[in-house]
Amino acid sequence: MVDTDAHMTERHDLFTERAPKGYEDRVPHVERIDGTDMWVIEGKTFGKAGSGGTVDHDGKKHAFRCS
Repeated sequence: MVDTDAHMTERHDLFTERAPKGYEDRVPHVERIDGTDMWVIEGKTFGKAGSGGTVDHDGKKHAFRCS
């Protein structure tokens, strides 16, 4: 699930790093399309991949990203 109301986004590799081998394209993942990072699942886009800020595995904060 991708929460579209909390003004946050999951890390771009959240699902692909946990997917069983061979299923990486069948889970939500990010692809750059026409210069914009987009969420894609099974070949269909379903929204821009960006955030109002994220925190990585090491606790480092990353500011807003447009694409």
